[in-house]
Amino acid sequence: MTTHLIALAILLSLIPSTGARPALAHGAQTTGAECVAPDLPPGTPTPMEDMGPPEGSPPVEDAAGMDMGTPGSADTAGSDDAPPPAAPLPTIPAGTPADTSSAERAIAGAQNLVNCFGSPDAEAAAALMTAAFTLIEFGTDNPYDVARDIASDATPSITIESLGDVQTHDDGRLSVDIVVSGLFSPNTYLHHRWYFVPDGDHLKLDQWVWLPVESADFRVEITMTDFAYDLSQTTLPADQTIAIDGVNAGDYAHEIVVFQLPAGATVEQLLIGDVPEEDVRFYGFAIAAPGQTAHFGLTGLEPGTYHIICYFDSPDGIPHVMRGMEAEFIVE
Repeated sequence: MTTHLIALAILLSLIPSTGARPALAHGAQTTGAECVAPDLPPGTPTPMEDMGPPEGSPPVEDAAGMDMGTPGSADTAGSDDAPPPAAPLPTIPAGTPADTSSAERAIAGAQNLVNCFGSPDAEAAAALMTAAFTLIEFGTDNPYDVARDIASDATPSITIESLGDVQTHDDGRLSVDIVVSGLFSPNTYLHHRWYFVPDGDHLKLDQWVWLPVESADFRVEITMTDFAYDLSQTTLPADQTIAIDGVNAGDYAHEIVVFQLPAGATVEQLLIGDVPEEDVRFYGFAIAAPGQTAHFGLTGLEPGTYHIICYFDSPDGIPHVMRGMEAEFIVE
């Protein structure tokens, strides 16, 4: 299971009729901030008609014929549908505190990457990522495909809330502890460690690791089973920073995709394409392999009803949400 499938599942859950590829959000901490990036090697984007449909996505007409399952109805998966083995978690090398020069370079590199996400030049942001990173997060090692995805993404600016604790690693990478808001939606609040690979005068993002959101006003735990959610709280406070810890107690990998629907609309209508894309508001997501815990945060939520679904597939190709893996919470 690779993390680009998370973004893919988000896209599928919100726009079930599209074959477009997901995009990493982009923005800037300050308008017009300087972006410094290497030139990309000669190349072109992959033609859209050659990219194929998103992995694991049932056609809308098939989704329309499916019945929504009952939460927790794991038996509907069938006795022969054993969960696929979970991919190993990425190896996180131990680090040591960086010297002043390395720390300054890493902090400047993280700030520069944020600036480039906010730049009109999407190729600059793509040029500051390694092929290993884009293959996992975008599903491609073609930087021109990545640039196209970034350019097509209309998302809010990124704000760096904190940046520090720079470390050096035996594999030559530099890493920084970073808290950002606005990466995937205006309400997303994330705690990451970003790992950079030095490449000449530049630093390229090679990996990121999602960490617990520590600076939160409120915390909720979501336990994921096959195929249901159990929320420790179903009523959350408005206009505060909420830390969400998603504990996967099931045998399958699961995700938490948070969104709002227009008044009167249902998740079933969303899945069959009866809810227009522009009427769905996405807030954030997380993924966890079996036995693992995923972390993300939301901030400044307005009062209302929020939905959670998992769009990952069972081995038979039926998304978990079709087996009843959905829930909701109220913000007031």
